[in-house]
Amino acid sequence: MPDAHIFVNAVFPVQESAVEKEPALANIADYNEKLEAMCEKKQIGYIDNSDIIEDEYYEEDGIHFKANFYPIWAEKMAEVATL
Repeated sequence: MPDAHIFVNAVFPVQESAVEKEPALANIADYNEKLEAMCEKKQIGYIDNSDIIEDEYYEEDGIHFKANFYPIWAEKMAEVATL
């Protein structure tokens, strides 16, 4: 699909309690920097939606989100992608 527009969403941050259980999760910011650089190099849209996250959206594990977060995320993605 030559006219397809591709967008890559940054990996969402996790809560500190999740990092305590799985220290590798502390590297998400570094991973996102490299992901953003790759997208820039390949001219792919990179979207960092971390500004819409609030503590209330996290499940108890501090990693995953509750169902009420996903419509907010979808709306933001559509706005950024001008859909």
